[in-house]
Amino acid sequence: MSDFDFEVRPLDQVFGPLTPGDGENFVDAIYREVRARIVDLSLPPDMPLSEKDLAAVFKSSKTPVREALIRLSREGLVHVVPKSGTFVAPISLDKYLEAVFIRERLETGCVLRLASTGLSSAETVKIRALLAEQSQAYRAADYSLVFTLDDRFHQMLFEFAGLGGVWHVMHGAKAEIDRIRHVKRRLGIRRKEAVLDEHWSIVDAIIAKDGERAEEVVRNNIGAFEEELDYLSNHPKFLDTLDSFNELVGLQRKGRRSRKVF
Repeated sequence: MSDFDFEVRPLDQVFGPLTPGDGENFVDAIYREVRARIVDLSLPPDMPLSEKDLAAVFKSSKTPVREALIRLSREGLVHVVPKSGTFVAPISLDKYLEAVFIRERLETGCVLRLASTGLSSAETVKIRALLAEQSQAYRAADYSLVFTLDDRFHQMLFEFAGLGGVWHVMHGAKAEIDRIRHVKRRLGIRRKEAVLDEHWSIVDAIIAKDGERAEEVVRNNIGAFEEELDYLSNHPKFLDTLDSFNELVGLQRKGRRSRKVF
């Protein structure tokens, strides 16, 4: 496991222009952008999130910023310190393991349901096209797009199973999984070939209506709860990295300017 450097950047360097998507209002767009930057670690733990500064960056009033931060607080991604302000929440090992447990149960249930019905021709075309796009993103080393397409793949499975609402519940719960995935990415811990092969195998098993195989592969793909416990137990240096990353902003406030995480 190798070191990585991290530079804490001001908010106006983290965010680009804000463009609400279809059906989004300013609250939705601000929530989406801030959440994405917390998840991909552009906003590290303990980073101050001033309503005034965010409003200036997004060229909005403070009201939609405040409402977006309330939503993020409910998800546990930010925390409010009375008389001090709002800050990005630390990465929590407990929350991570809870999310892994939830995701394993929901995703295995999803593919079992899909394998009982199979995929339509149109669904098969759509999901295979997405996997081809993900393969291209890996070849281009566009890891931001890789993460986006990975999420979209799993979302498709829930939608095709008629469980789109369940995906949105799980998506909120798995933010901590994604933050830790980005830590691993920065450390060079990637499973490129395995992930793509597993995605194709999941689709093939569903088409073949082989629920047992689909369940087995999806569990390998997302990380079974017991396997994650074993990994963390056997990699204490990785746990040290998480602790150091959680302390990074605080150390810089105290004048210790080292950007190395460990």
